[in-house]
Amino acid sequence: MKTNTPPVMLAQVDSTKETNLASKFQISGYPTLKWFINGSDSEFTGGRDEAGIINWINKHVGPATSELKSLEELEKEKKEHPVVVLFLGKEGDSFEHLKQVAQEYDDIIFFHTFDQNIRKNFDLDEKEDIILFKQFDEGKAQCNCDLSKDNIKKFLEETRYPTVMNFDEKAAERIFGKGESCLVMFHHDKKEEEPTLQMYSQLAKEMKGEIIFTSSQVHEGLGKRLAEYVGQKEENTPAVWILDFKQRDLNKFQMKTSVTKEHIKEFVENWKGGKIEKHMKSQEIPEKNDGPVIVLKKKLLSLNCSRL
Repeated sequence: MKTNTPPVMLAQVDSTKETNLASKFQISGYPTLKWFINGSDSEFTGGRDEAGIINWINKHVGPATSELKSLEELEKEKKEHPVVVLFLGKEGDSFEHLKQVAQEYDDIIFFHTFDQNIRKNFDLDEKEDIILFKQFDEGKAQCNCDLSKDNIKKFLEETRYPTVMNFDEKAAERIFGKGESCLVMFHHDKKEEEPTLQMYSQLAKEMKGEIIFTSSQVHEGLGKRLAEYVGQKEENTPAVWILDFKQRDLNKFQMKTSVTKEHIKEFVENWKGGKIEKHMKSQEIPEKNDGPVIVLKKKLLSLNCSRL
């Protein structure tokens, strides 16, 4: 960040040694990133990778949106960033709304242009609009709406994510960080389960906006941890679950029928209608249960416990 004017200094502190400093700024977990301006600190809310840190800092030391100089520059940015947002219009209320919204998104690159020639390339003469370019799904989405602050945010939230999200850090942040409910397809062999995954992807397009669709591999990365958390075994895939946040609690619902488009639709409808019993993770029923301490499980609650 030396190229910034003024330059942005990056500092590293070992809180196990600088205990007084850590206590002063209430550091309780590691790693923690803080943003300081004239000695006052605030929480860093950007991504925890190089690009995420740089994007977050740039938005806090400079304009939230950069002027697009040419179509060649746009193509370059589209190749380098998963999501790029372009405002095509003029200075005024809509542009001010765009700038305010852009300050809230650290993982999206925002550009604007008032150039009439660039606007004509997108068949826009007098009309103002926003186009979101993405490296997935259909490649781009156009707002085609009144550019109020609320409408811009609604447009970004509806289009910035893949129709089916791989369960990675970004998906986890969207689901767990924001308390969203989601449908999860657990799988272990993409080649073997390709027809089912294609069906799932098509269904996600048909049901877009009803619930978040995610795809999670049970044997690697965060998907493995998620499978262990809900109790999904690799040999029983593909399998579909709903993770549902209610009053900050995470409820888990397991689809117990075969994985078909019709069954998934019915599963979601029953969940919405409160017709499904939530799943309670439990250990396997022991082969022998006649010791001095009886192990009680959900399936054994009808056990006659008079001998206790």
